[in-house]
Amino acid sequence: MISNYQSAEFPPSADVVIIGSGLSGAFIAHQLLNSNSPNRPKSVVMLEARNAASGATGRNGGHIKPDCYRGFTSYSILHGTDVAKAQCEFEAVNYQETAKFIHENKLAAEVDLVQYRSADVYLTSESWKTGLASYNGFKESGGDVSNIHVLNKAEAEESLRVRGCYGAITFPAASLWPYKLSIAVLRKGLDLGLSLQTNTPVTSVSPDTSGPWKVSTPRGLVMAGKVIHATNGYASYLLPELDGRIIPLKGHVSAITPPPAYMDQPLATSFAFISNDGYDYLIQRPGPEKYLIWGGGEVSHPKGLSGGFGDCDDRHVVSEVESYILNAPVEILRDWEESRASSGTSPEGAVAFSWSGIMGLSKDLLPFLGELPGKPGQYLAGGYHGHGPIIGAAMAAHKQISKIPFTGSARVGKELMKLGSIDMKKLTLETGGKSPMIVFEDSKLDLAAQWAHLGFTFKQGELFTATTRILVQDSIFDRFLLDALKSITLKYPVGQLFE
Repeated sequence: MISNYQSAEFPPSADVVIIGSGLSGAFIAHQLLNSNSPNRPKSVVMLEARNAASGATGRNGGHIKPDCYRGFTSYSILHGTDVAKAQCEFEAVNYQETAKFIHENKLAAEVDLVQYRSADVYLTSESWKTGLASYNGFKESGGDVSNIHVLNKAEAEESLRVRGCYGAITFPAASLWPYKLSIAVLRKGLDLGLSLQTNTPVTSVSPDTSGPWKVSTPRGLVMAGKVIHATNGYASYLLPELDGRIIPLKGHVSAITPPPAYMDQPLATSFAFISNDGYDYLIQRPGPEKYLIWGGGEVSHPKGLSGGFGDCDDRHVVSEVESYILNAPVEILRDWEESRASSGTSPEGAVAFSWSGIMGLSKDLLPFLGELPGKPGQYLAGGYHGHGPIIGAAMAAHKQISKIPFTGSARVGKELMKLGSIDMKKLTLETGGKSPMIVFEDSKLDLAAQWAHLGFTFKQGELFTATTRILVQDSIFDRFLLDALKSITLKYPVGQLFE
C-alpha cells in the first residue's frame, strides 16, 4: 500500500529531499526523476508526516477547474492587466496539460477523469456584475473567450437545472479523484527510484557543516543537497518567515446522496455557486452512488468568513458548515427537494461523508514558487490561492496602519471592525450603503448640520463618505433636525432657478 509506504532503508542522505506527498510533491518528484537532463538528481527522498496524499490533495472537491476569467479583475488591481491576462491564460493551459498528462499515462479510468464544462453560477446581482466585469476585462485585454460562454438567467436556469440565479458563465473543465491521481504519480515515482517515507514528520531543516541542509525527523537525519517544501498550508511550521504570508484555511466538503431525479439524470457540468460573500463548488461523481461532492459553506462558519483561517486541524468538521452544505442543494438545484419528498427519503441521511482539508492561501492571489531568499538550496511551492479577507485581516492587524477604507460585503466589514477594534483603527466602510455620519451630543451642531447636507450634495454624493445616512444621538435629535433644515434652506432656497 502506497498510503503508508516506507522504502526499505531510511536514507542518510539525498540529492533532493521533498517535504510533502500531495500533487505538488508527487509531480515534482516525477519531473525530477523522469528528466533526461545531465543534472538529473541521483537520489530523491520524499518525507510525509502522515499517510501519502493525506493533506488537502486527498481531501479536496475533485475539480480541475481553471480560473480562466473570473480572477481577472482582482489580478488586475494587484498586478496590472498584463499579469491578469497571463494568469487566466495559464490557468486554462494548466487544465489542458493536466488532462494531457493523465491521458498520455493512461490514467483516465484509474483516476475517474470526466471532461465536460464547468459553470460559474451567480446567485446575486452584485456578484453577476462582478463576474461579467472580469469576463469583459479579460476579453478586452485580448484574452481568448471563444470557448467561454455567457448565459443569461433563463438560459442558465434551464440548461443547468438551477434556480434563483442571475446568470452563468461556462468553460472547459474536468473532475477526477485527486487522491487517486497523487497515488498514481507517486507509484510512477517509486518505479523511477523515489524513496518514499510516509509517517515521517520533518521537525526542522537546518544548515550543517557536512552538507548544505540537515533534515531532522524522529526516524533520523537526512543530509540533503536541496530541500523542496511542498506542504502548502503547513509551510510556516518549518519556515516561520512565511507566517502571515501563506495562510492556512480549513475547507469543508461533503458527499451527498442524491434523490432519484439526480440519480436518473446526473448533472452534466461541475459548478461554482457564487454570491457576494464567497462561493460553493460542486461535482457529481460517476459510479453507482453518484454522490454530489459539495464544498464551501464558509459563509455559515460560526466565527464568520474568517473563521477557517489559521485552523490547521483537518480531523474534524464544523457542524454549522456541514449543515449548510446539506441544505444547499435544496436552495439551488431545481427539483431536488421535490424529488426527495416524493421518494420518501429523509434529508438526515443524505450526507454520506463529511471531511475537511487545509488549503494554503497567499495575500496577492499568486503562489510562492522558487528558491527561498537567504536559504540557497531550499525551494518552496505553495500558497496556491488567495482571498480578500486575508488582505483585510493583515491590514487590520498591522500596527503601522491607522485607517482602513473598505468597500464590500457586510460580513467582511464586520470582521474588519472586530480586528480593527484591537488597537482602535479608524474605518471607513461601504457595505451595501455609504458610511454613516455620526453626530453625538457634544458635537458643534451648526457645523454638523452644514456638513450633513454638503456631504451628500458634493459631487452628487458619489463618494464613500457621502452622508446619505446620518446617525444622531437620541438626546439631540430634534435640535439637530431643526439646525439641518435651517442650513439646507439657507443654502438652497426654494424659488426660480435664475433669480
